[in-house]
Amino acid sequence: MVAAMRVQVATPAGWRPAGLTQAATATSWLRRGIGLLGKRGLSPGEALWLEPCGSVHTFGMRFDLDVAFMDASGRVLAVVEAAPPWRVIAAPRGTRAVLEAAAGALRGCGIDAGCTLRLAPPGAG
Repeated sequence: MVAAMRVQVATPAGWRPAGLTQAATATSWLRRGIGLLGKRGLSPGEALWLEPCGSVHTFGMRFDLDVAFMDASGRVLAVVEAAPPWRVIAAPRGTRAVLEAAAGALRGCGIDAGCTLRLAPPGAG
């Protein structure tokens, strides 16, 4: 996976790193369709940000995923933890983007429903 961006979480004091420092983006229909297929797993800090995206599937996956569904402003609407392979995961109404990471990664980064996320280039404050 190409490491291009990092995920940040909004706090009252400003944006802070979420711990996902190697986030690839999937914005084309083809790249979103391929997603993480063929990967044997994700390293700590790796994630995939899919946008636009209204639902996800884990068909053909080899590992469990954490999935965060976000609206257009980056607010997390729902988090599904440890989604197993061979499932369809319906997104909540209003979903615009999805963040996928290895099972356990989102909880470990403090990402849950109600927080706001954004992508930032490496080195951005």
